[in-house]
Amino acid sequence: MQIVSYPNGDRYIGEVDGDQYLGIGTLEFANGDQYVGEFKDKRYHGLGIFTYANGDRYEGHFEDGKYHGKGSYFFANGDKYAGQYEQDLQHGRGSFTYANGDSYVGDFVQDRPEGQGTLSFASGSKYKGQIRNGQPHGEGIYAYANGDRYKGGFVDGEKSGAGVETYADGRPAKKGEWVSGRFIVKKA
Repeated sequence: MQIVSYPNGDRYIGEVDGDQYLGIGTLEFANGDQYVGEFKDKRYHGLGIFTYANGDRYEGHFEDGKYHGKGSYFFANGDKYAGQYEQDLQHGRGSFTYANGDSYVGDFVQDRPEGQGTLSFASGSKYKGQIRNGQPHGEGIYAYANGDRYKGGFVDGEKSGAGVETYADGRPAKKGEWVSGRFIVKKA
């Protein structure tokens, strides 16, 4: 084990091969960030934990210095992501839990909820279906906390296209076309 100190205040403690970090080590940055884990060719590679000075923390797999593979990111504000990463981005299957109690479980594409998934809200409402940019978009089912339910199309989070809304209190269902969240045409 060696200690390598740098003029900028950074410090590495761990295994070294020539000028390369290798195996298990700790890299402490002058700004307060810290990485503890596996290295290859002076880069984070394998399992590790990166703790940021702002309180954020990533635990998981690294490849060539980037989050890659399975990992969890804990935000200082209480949010949490657990799932797949590709080149530092949330990409693949994962779950994001917000500090306010809302959550998303499903597909991610380049740091965005996108594809098939389930949005659950602290209010008790839930959406299951197609997602784009973190919002209902495409076909899906929205179950409201009060027992009402909508099944049909969505565009940018709003009911849009063909759909059916049923009510827990026994009112007649609305079946027809929706635009920007408003019912406009009744289907026969």
